[in-house]
Amino acid sequence: MPPAYPSKHHTVFVNSTSPQNDSALFSTIPSEIRSIIFTYALASYATVDPNKAYRPDAVYTRPEYTAPHIPDVALLSTCQAVYHESWWRLWENAQHTFWLTALDRSPLTELQTRKQRLLYGDKSAAPRRIQPAQHSDFQQRLRALFISRPEPSTTPSDESSTVDKSPPVELGHARIFPQLYMLEPGNALNQLYKLPHFHPRCITITLRHTDWWFWENDHHLFIRSGFVNKVRLPRSCKVFCMELESLERKKAQIDYVAAQMCDDWQFSRAEDNMPFRADSKDCETTTWEGSSMWHGQRWVRDEVDERPEKLSYYVKTVLSESEYKRPHAAEIHVPTALAQTTRAPNAVAAPGAMGVSTQGDFLNNNELVQALVPAGTPASEARQMVADWKERRRQRYVRETGFRLAHQGPPGGFIPIGDSQANAQSNSPANDHASVQANDGSNDDSDDGTDDETSD
Repeated sequence: MPPAYPSKHHTVFVNSTSPQNDSALFSTIPSEIRSIIFTYALASYATVDPNKAYRPDAVYTRPEYTAPHIPDVALLSTCQAVYHESWWRLWENAQHTFWLTALDRSPLTELQTRKQRLLYGDKSAAPRRIQPAQHSDFQQRLRALFISRPEPSTTPSDESSTVDKSPPVELGHARIFPQLYMLEPGNALNQLYKLPHFHPRCITITLRHTDWWFWENDHHLFIRSGFVNKVRLPRSCKVFCMELESLERKKAQIDYVAAQMCDDWQFSRAEDNMPFRADSKDCETTTWEGSSMWHGQRWVRDEVDERPEKLSYYVKTVLSESEYKRPHAAEIHVPTALAQTTRAPNAVAAPGAMGVSTQGDFLNNNELVQALVPAGTPASEARQMVADWKERRRQRYVRETGFRLAHQGPPGGFIPIGDSQANAQSNSPANDHASVQANDGSNDDSDDGTDDETSD
């Protein structure tokens, strides 16, 4: 509902506002119903302009985030009465999105860039200390557009005391996409929550598949709890959600983390210390399918052959409500035994530990192009085609240089070695298949016509 007191919001209107007594919208329909109508009419939606749509393989493309969100403002142009009653809904109804991530993991539209500067100071800089709120465009808009303040009822000298006591206009929904290295310490989240005039009713934190620690190594899921014990939700918050996303095959791990959050974690609200807890029966699950490309790499490890170039995601939403207090929150680690049951279908090796190489778990896009791998090729076939292309390239290198090559890494990965190295390695049975002699009979001129690619 709009504030019941006059607003200081300035417009360019010259004529006075008509009461619209002849309009059924204002004379017959109750203001509560009119509020619902205006809220629906001014809701934001993903633009259908194909020139503004996000790439399907962009790291931030997902359900509800296929293009920048824009509102339809035609309603506000109908008359001043509608405008004065609903101008602020454009900001209240919008889903305000914040990206606590490296900047190449977020869309940098004009509005997003302003919010990034709030968090990072410079859109071209890596994540660092959050800049003071008073220097951000977003903070200025919060003050100018979100807050309807009463006119001073006494003298100008009393205005400052009157302004600070006026009730705020609350935002509907704030959504945060953090990487764990930005979320867990809690500092960035705290600074966001403490912005003056930032009063969201609902807050959602979404952890994407690539936001978890060591996802590249297929490490089991874990999350540290520092932010739970440190961060206080804004006083306006009434609903707090955490969306946990990973691959469909890691469903059991997501369920485990969600269950632990429901059992052990408790968030608190600022000022009144109202505790927020989750109940497992209130958790919701969704699934969706997206591209397996990530920054120019096709992650064949996680594909299933029936759905080439696609990854299936599993999302569980943990909804927190105010309830009794709980002890200090602890870290959550998926047990190793459970992690072993969710192994990738096309993994080269067992799920990796921290820092273990992921070589072979993905195929670089330039290799897919040079190996002439058609779009839609299943992961196992694509990996074999790239390996065959590398082998043809290796054999051609042997013919042209006389070097023999030592095998290193996954199939098709070779490096040249000198004669002294080769002789030292040739005595080892383990290297019988890792090197070949120049002028070997198997390397006759039997090219298949597809090995004329330029070498990397």
